[in-house]
Amino acid sequence: MKNLFKVLMVLILMSVPVAGVACGQNFKDTTITVMSYNIRTFGIENNSRDLWTNRQDLFIQHIREHDPDIIGMQEVTDLQAIFIKEELSDYDYVLQNRDWIPFFTESSPVFYKKDMFTLLDSGTFWLSETPEKMSISWNSACYRICTFAVLKHNDSGKEFVHFNTHLDHKSALARENGLALIMERMSLQNHPSILTGDFNFNETDELYDLVTAKLDDTKYIAPDTMSSGSFHGFGKINITNGSPIDFIMVSKGDFVPISYKVLIEDYDGRYTSDHYAVKSVIKIK
Repeated sequence: MKNLFKVLMVLILMSVPVAGVACGQNFKDTTITVMSYNIRTFGIENNSRDLWTNRQDLFIQHIREHDPDIIGMQEVTDLQAIFIKEELSDYDYVLQNRDWIPFFTESSPVFYKKDMFTLLDSGTFWLSETPEKMSISWNSACYRICTFAVLKHNDSGKEFVHFNTHLDHKSALARENGLALIMERMSLQNHPSILTGDFNFNETDELYDLVTAKLDDTKYIAPDTMSSGSFHGFGKINITNGSPIDFIMVSKGDFVPISYKVLIEDYDGRYTSDHYAVKSVIKIK
C-alpha cells in the first residue's frame, strides 16, 4: 500500500505545471555581450603602423577574442565595412552611410550574431532638424546619424532595440540636440533599449547627467566594473584616471548589467584603434 501511495504521489506531481512555466515564462538564458567600438576611420596617420591596413587584422583578432554578441561601431568607412563584413561572417549587420562622400563616408553600423538574433526592423536617422533625410544642423562639423536595429533574442523570444551613434566632436549644440533627438526616438519604441556610441563628452559634462536621468550607464550598475578613459590617441594619452567618451547605456529596469570593462589592450605596442573598445555583459529581463 505504501508503494502504491508513492507511485500515485509521483504521478500527481508530474501532472502539476511547474510554477512559472504555466504562466508562459521563459527560463532561457538571456545574457548577452555588448560592445561599443570606435574603430578609427580609414585615412592618413602620423605613424604608418596606425594605418587601417596595418591594424585591420589585429582588429578582427580583438573582436574574435572577446566574442561580443552585438557591436555598435563608429567611424566605419566603405572599405573598412567591406573587410569587416567578410571577416566577421558569424555576424549580420545594419549599416547606413551618413553622407555621399565616396570611399571616405562614415557609418555607425550595428553588427549582431545572426544565429542569436533575428532582425525585426532597422533604420537610420540624421541628427538634424530634418532627421529623415541626409542633412546637417546645429553647427555640426559633420553629418551625424543614429542607426538602430530591433532585434529578437532567438532563444528567449525577448525583443529590444539597439541604437548606435557618434555625436559631433566640435559643436556642443549639435551634441545636445542630437542626443535629445535620440532620446525622443528611443521613447517612441515600445521595447527595451540599448544605446552605444562615441558621445564626444565625458562624465563631467551636463549632457551626461541628462542622459543618465533616463538611461543607466552600465559602468555604474554592473557589480563587476572599472574606471578608465576610452580615447587614448594610439597610446599617446594617459587615460588611467580619466572618463570614457564611449558608453553603453540601457533603459532603466529592462536589463541587469553584470560586468563592464574598458578593454585597455594592445598587441606589443600596436593598437586596434585610437579608442579602446568598451564592453558590457548584460542580462535581458
